[in-house]
Amino acid sequence: MDQLTAFYELKQLVLLRYREEYPYVSPEWKTFSSKDILQLIESIETETKQRISEKWIYTHLKPEVNEKLPRKDMLDILTSYCHMDSWNAFVYSLNKPVLSDGVSEDGTIPEPIQPKSTNRWLFVLIGMFAVTIGNNLGIEYMNKEEFTQKLTIPTTGVKRWQIYVGWLRSVLRMDGYDFLPAFDLYC
Repeated sequence: MDQLTAFYELKQLVLLRYREEYPYVSPEWKTFSSKDILQLIESIETETKQRISEKWIYTHLKPEVNEKLPRKDMLDILTSYCHMDSWNAFVYSLNKPVLSDGVSEDGTIPEPIQPKSTNRWLFVLIGMFAVTIGNNLGIEYMNKEEFTQKLTIPTTGVKRWQIYVGWLRSVLRMDGYDFLPAFDLYC
């Protein structure tokens, strides 16, 4: 099978894949409305995280007959939208010779094309769980008694202003000022 015929097959697969999301859509490309094309663009973008322009769809997908094959990167986007690995894998799966008993020439039984399994939601859920657990463990670790600062002030024999003057002296000495008198003030 040549690549242009494979492209026609891919066009039909894209249409079938799109009809999985929007079953009420026309089953033919030539009757696609502009709203359908915009929905297809959005569907392809959300599925593959890549964008196809509206003009490209009008130029390559909507016509019944194509003169030449589109660019390979665009074909890769369409094949990934149809849950296949790449354009080359799609063409290979169509060209793989199969004998009458269902066995290929190399002696293997061809397997149907399986959709890619994407478990992104599982990775996101595990990541959120790990961040939550790590955050809680970090908070518990930081709240240990050895990391908290408790000020122990003797309650007998010391007045409040003595503590303040002592603190002020230590702060000013750290800044390089040493002009406070060396004597303590007592009540």
